[in-house]
Amino acid sequence: MYKSGQYEEAKEYAEEALRLGTLDAALLFHTGMIDYRLGESESARAYLEQAVEINPGFSVLYAQTAIDTLRELESSAG
Repeated sequence: MYKSGQYEEAKEYAEEALRLGTLDAALLFHTGMIDYRLGESESARAYLEQAVEINPGFSVLYAQTAIDTLRELESSAG
């Protein structure tokens, strides 16, 4: 859903998955990116920070994207 731009629907599923309290870096990353696309900068930052904190190398494909997005969010915030 994220890849097809259906961010609102993707967010519903991501939040449902997170409701169980699982600390999975990949899931937190995807939720953070969904919030980023929805313009929810604070929650995007929180999810992405948590993903990187749990495991900085959680994905060969997405770890650098998480770091780059965090830098972008930080620079736009202040």
